[in-house]
Amino acid sequence: MEFIAHKLTKAQRTLVENKLRSLYTLPARIESLKARSAPSITAGYQPSEVQRNSRPSSSVEKAVMLLEQLRQAEAEQRLLLRIREELDETDPDLNEIWNLRYRPKFKYTDNVVIEMMRYGNRNTYYEAKDKLLGIVADRFGVWED
Repeated sequence: MEFIAHKLTKAQRTLVENKLRSLYTLPARIESLKARSAPSITAGYQPSEVQRNSRPSSSVEKAVMLLEQLRQAEAEQRLLLRIREELDETDPDLNEIWNLRYRPKFKYTDNVVIEMMRYGNRNTYYEAKDKLLGIVADRFGVWED
């Protein structure tokens, strides 16, 4: 993995930070999607009205949409776990930043993480954090947006 030379926009940064947080919430979301999609896979042969919204009107449509959401959530989780494994091998400090800064149950601020990880220089921490965000943005194709 190489360091990305340019900075993320504020919107891209927010998107990537949400991806980092989602690693911790995806397992529960996946289980919820599995539970919601399991009983509704049977076809309903009732005539349905013309759709006026983007909401599905039939149970089959709902089931297909839930299964697609489940597939996307599982793919996102696999990619995030793969990134974590690669960082474990190449730069474990980035994983530590990810764990401390983006795990929802901690809610540590950058200043707290800097102190906990004993970064002597704030710039060094922010460079490492930007590197983490750049790697995740690269893997999720955020740069093209």
